[in-house]
Amino acid sequence: MTLFVGVVVSVVAAEEGRMLKELSRELASQGLDVSSAVLGMLGIIVAIVAALFGLIALISGLCILHRLWSLIPADKAKTTPGKAIGFLFIPLFNFFWSFIAIYGLAKALNTEARRRAVSEVTCFFFCCLYLLDPLWLIMGESDAKNWIFLIGYIVTIVLWLTVLKQMKNAGVLILQGTDP
Repeated sequence: MTLFVGVVVSVVAAEEGRMLKELSRELASQGLDVSSAVLGMLGIIVAIVAALFGLIALISGLCILHRLWSLIPADKAKTTPGKAIGFLFIPLFNFFWSFIAIYGLAKALNTEARRRAVSEVTCFFFCCLYLLDPLWLIMGESDAKNWIFLIGYIVTIVLWLTVLKQMKNAGVLILQGTDP
C-alpha cells in the first residue's frame, strides 16, 4: 500500500524539475546569465535524494504491514502476511487489494485487540483516496490540477501516517495481551 510513496516522490521530483526549468527561463528572460546545466544538476540531485527517501519509506511501510499481519492468527486472518504485501505489487489489482491489506488488517487488529484501536472509517477513506491516485495522473495540465494533486497527496499521506500509528498501537496491545 505504501507504493503510493514512490509515486509521491516521483511527482515531487518532476515538479521540482519543472520549477527549476521555469526559474531558469525567468532568469534568462531578465538577462541574468544562469547556466541551465547547474539548475539541471540541482534537479537531478533533488530527485535522487527524494527517490532514496521514498524507497526507504516504501520498504519500512511494507515491513510494518507484514509484521502487523503476522500478529493475526492464521485461522482468523483473511490472508497471509506474504500475500498481503506481495499482491500490492500487482498493477491495477493492488487498488482492490488495498482494501484487504489495509482495511481488512484494521478490522482484524480491532478483533484481536478486543477494542476499537484502529479507526476502520479512516482506513476505508484512505483506501478510497488510494483509488483516486490514477485520476490525478489523467487530469490535464493546469495550475488547478497541480494544487488538487498536491492537496490530495498530502491528505493521503496524513491519513496513512494516522492509520499506521493506530495499527502500531493495536499491535502493541495485542503483544501485551491487554484486555479492555
